[in-house]
Amino acid sequence: MTTNQRTKSQRLVTTTPLTSVGEELKSIKHKISKDLFDGISVRKISSKGELANRVLTISDDLFLLFISHHKVGSKESIKDRFNYQGFKAYSKAVTTLTGRGVQAKHNLKVIDVSDILFVAHGHVCSQKLEFAEKKTKKDEARRIISIYHNNAITTDFITESDEEKVEVLNAIELIRKVYQKYKSYVGREELLLRYAWYDTDMNKSGLVDQEEFLMLLQRINVYLKKEKAVRIFKDSIKSAKNETKTTNRLGSKSGRQGITFDECIALLREISLRENESSMSDTIFDELFGKDNDTVSAEDFLAKFIREKQTENSVTLDDVSCIFSELNSMEISGSVSHSGEEGFIDRMRFQEYLMSARNEAYDPAKTRFDAEKMDRPITDFWVDSSHNTYLQGDQLKSYSTVQMYVVALHRGCKCLELDCWDDNGTGIPVIFHGHTLTSKISFSSVITCVKKYVDEHPDTMPIILSLENHCSLPFQEQMADTLERTLGSNLYIPDPNGELPSPSRLVGLVLIKGKQIEDGDATETTASSFEDDETGALEEQIHLSLRVGGAAKGREQPLPDIVPELSRLTLFNGIKFKSFADSSNLNPHDMHSFSETKALKILNNPLNCDQWREYNTNHMSRVYPKGIRTDSSNYNPLPAWHAGCQLVALNYQTEDSSMALNVARFRENGRCGYIPRPPRTFLTGKEESMRPEAALVSIKALSGSCLPKPYGESKGEVIDPYLTVKLYDVNINDEHDIVSTIEYRTSAVRNNGFCPIWNSDTFTFTVRCPEIAFVEFTVMDCDHGFLDDFMCRAAIPVNCLRNGIRCIQFFDKCSQQHGPLGMARVLVDIDVKYEL
Repeated sequence: MTTNQRTKSQRLVTTTPLTSVGEELKSIKHKISKDLFDGISVRKISSKGELANRVLTISDDLFLLFISHHKVGSKESIKDRFNYQGFKAYSKAVTTLTGRGVQAKHNLKVIDVSDILFVAHGHVCSQKLEFAEKKTKKDEARRIISIYHNNAITTDFITESDEEKVEVLNAIELIRKVYQKYKSYVGREELLLRYAWYDTDMNKSGLVDQEEFLMLLQRINVYLKKEKAVRIFKDSIKSAKNETKTTNRLGSKSGRQGITFDECIALLREISLRENESSMSDTIFDELFGKDNDTVSAEDFLAKFIREKQTENSVTLDDVSCIFSELNSMEISGSVSHSGEEGFIDRMRFQEYLMSARNEAYDPAKTRFDAEKMDRPITDFWVDSSHNTYLQGDQLKSYSTVQMYVVALHRGCKCLELDCWDDNGTGIPVIFHGHTLTSKISFSSVITCVKKYVDEHPDTMPIILSLENHCSLPFQEQMADTLERTLGSNLYIPDPNGELPSPSRLVGLVLIKGKQIEDGDATETTASSFEDDETGALEEQIHLSLRVGGAAKGREQPLPDIVPELSRLTLFNGIKFKSFADSSNLNPHDMHSFSETKALKILNNPLNCDQWREYNTNHMSRVYPKGIRTDSSNYNPLPAWHAGCQLVALNYQTEDSSMALNVARFRENGRCGYIPRPPRTFLTGKEESMRPEAALVSIKALSGSCLPKPYGESKGEVIDPYLTVKLYDVNINDEHDIVSTIEYRTSAVRNNGFCPIWNSDTFTFTVRCPEIAFVEFTVMDCDHGFLDDFMCRAAIPVNCLRNGIRCIQFFDKCSQQHGPLGMARVLVDIDVKYEL
């Protein structure tokens, strides 16, 4: 159906607050195909791969994408037409396509622009797409669009034409670009309310009535007794100017029955002050600039706050003037802009600064990409690495899917694992966890996925494919052909006699870790379950008992020989470890892989640890989880990083504290996936003992702001949040290296996730290894008498912490920020003192 065949009455209209972000989005509306506002026909792909006809529509304000059974007319409200019951950010056990979908009679699905993580297209890259592949025509694969959002959930559909696919992709890219750019010009509380407004203003009047206001309070974690909340709401209505002369927007002429967006924000801030007597930012403002002042000058801000409290001595008055200019240009309800009065900000804009990225505890200077450091040999870097990348869940019976490679690459992972096996049924190499019930995916589909990523990100640092090769010779020939044919010029062909190159020389290239043909070499046992003899008999016994189909293979059987076609493509040659004395004379291309069991055994011996560090100066080492972690749990990566190991592989599908540490580690250097190893990881024990740098870290938890419900739910009780602060450090002594942990927690604040104040005691940590250690901040919901619920977490390397009153930005269980989680903050007071 063409545009001129549709009527304006079919246009989907939403009424959301006219924030500055909304105005910027409206300014690009003419660049987006009108068909998308009227609705285009698509085929949605269900979680089981079923195809269903749907209509994709972009809302007039450009904040939302709708997928519905049929077109939505402007004369009917969403509530009436679809039995509207509100949004859910994502479900605890989500099985639907969208994470933020309306629970509705006709199954209307909604995705907010702030929920979108990234968009993939033109390739079968999720489990449900693999299910659907058999039901689609060959030319339809290129028209698949997958929108990743809320914990990497996907909404997948097929457009009717290539032209409509391009229109949808261009529209989403443009909308996201504008939203991400201009949301920084709006206060976080305004952004949170905007996010919840569509859920709350159910009849799309532009006002929220009493019932909707009560629902909104619970949604954003503000608790008031119903009688008190109703009284506050009615008082706000009474104070509205000219209410008896105004025809309300709900259609009645007896006086306005709802409150506007600005009035709602004002009420929320009034409630916050009533609950806490004063905000934490006001307390800080009073201590720094005086209780009688409502504004602060640039000079006082620089002298008393930036330099004295925050110890940022390099900041100049010109820098502060730029900060003030940005703050005064922000849209903050109830705050007076001092843009006409240069050199001043008020209290509310000071609060926004405290919670902004400029004031984050994680030093922004450490997150910037440093191209000059990338000329060092690749052995000098920690590389973001995953183990059994293909698995969605446990190691025994979960799905294998190309989608996990897509997610890992977009999260910054630069070393992917491929367990390759023969599939005699299809005659092609496949990837799965051998001798288990995990499902299979084709080797070629993963390589196509990697190629697509490199094409879309030509400046990516090198991607390493760690091939765990169990294939017979004919299947290996297929693998080599697929690699060369699919990757083309993006495949690095190594010089077997050359030195290992630097990452800067390998930009946009794919490297192969596997096995090379060598005379008289010891075959490396690369099966993930028991790669090293020392992994333990228990691990082998468990894995042998779980194997299904085919003859069980004991570890005494060597893996197949390597075909020359695959050998010549391999840069990193896996060699079975015997001793570091033997390994010291190996070619730089030769490397070892160690299970965590083997790694910890080495680290328990100081002499071995010194030899391992020396080996890692010129060679690569990979560490991976022990075989008995069948639940895909993770080990702590700190000891391996401390030993200088470059490839410390974790189970990406398991979002635990170990993965949080990994995410924090690789936020550095522009999230490029390569971090220059610190000097400590090159030192022997004697040299390290002569470098006794340590740190004393003191942290005081002050307050929280806009904290979400557990699992991002929109419904449920108002939370009782508390904060845990935990140190992970490497304990160095004469006997062994182990991880030491110290944890503190605040008290829980009852019924307040919108603006809880802890103002805790000061938590003090002695850090022995600041270049390796981390501090982890976790927000929990106190479930009195039950197991407490995880809400969000963030980890920060100790050497990336900044002194002063700083904010913590949080991540969900998938180490992502989306929707309301992007507005959540915790304010802490940090003091780091180094002992030299």
